[in-house]
Amino acid sequence: MTPAEGEAESNTPPESTKREARARWQAMRDELAHERPFRQLSREERRERLRRLQGIGRRLLSSSEEVARRKVEEVKIEETNRATDELVKRYKRRALIEAINRAHEEDPPTAEEKELLQDIREKQRKLLESES
Repeated sequence: MTPAEGEAESNTPPESTKREARARWQAMRDELAHERPFRQLSREERRERLRRLQGIGRRLLSSSEEVARRKVEEVKIEETNRATDELVKRYKRRALIEAINRAHEEDPPTAEEKELLQDIREKQRKLLESES
């Protein structure tokens, strides 16, 4: 499942909520059929009707607060994952360095290996100097 699919699923209300919302819309439609047309209402009556209509769709769509809360949770999870990954990398690096140091202590380099390492370091220095 892709993140977009997961988001779409989490934003989709349950079927029972959809049925309740449909029933509210149907009841409001029946009620409005018996009332005066919107254009014939006073300013206060229009506001009241709009408030009633806004309440019908409640719980059908996620509120902005709920979406924001989910996003904050996602960000916290991502930050925790990043921090955990960094901690694991540091641990592995430290373990690798310790393993190299142990191997070096157990079997120190021969004179030939020391000379080879010295040559490599010298070539690296020259390379860095020529790039500067």
